[in-house]
Amino acid sequence: MFEKLKKLDHILQTTPEERRREAREDLAGGLVVIDGDAYALQDWSAHGFCVAEYTADRKPGDRVDMYFSIPVPDQTLEFKCRAVIARYDAEKRELGGMFSNLDDELQDLIDQHFNVFSAKRYGKDFMKGLSSKLGRGEE
Repeated sequence: MFEKLKKLDHILQTTPEERRREAREDLAGGLVVIDGDAYALQDWSAHGFCVAEYTADRKPGDRVDMYFSIPVPDQTLEFKCRAVIARYDAEKRELGGMFSNLDDELQDLIDQHFNVFSAKRYGKDFMKGLSSKLGRGEE
């Protein structure tokens, strides 16, 4: 039992950035439309997003249809999807969620973007380690 409490205490003392499973990219110019209202995207990852200045009331687990417009090098990704709300912080006015029904082609495009983003951010050693974890050897 004490081991579980130690682990929980460690988790509570870490920042959200230290707990993240995926690289997040800060956005300038990204937007999401929710219930007809446009909001700025604060950041995004291969499987989720954070909306800035969100003012409506949402609860974790809510499923919401959204439209995204996200600038990436050489193009703007525009797509509709259903998202699952992971968190809403009324004080910070932030809404976080996960994409839930992206088609395979779009998910592959997003994954490719984040592979390049992660390689630039973390270096080639990161990508080699990732390839070996995925059983692909050195690429």
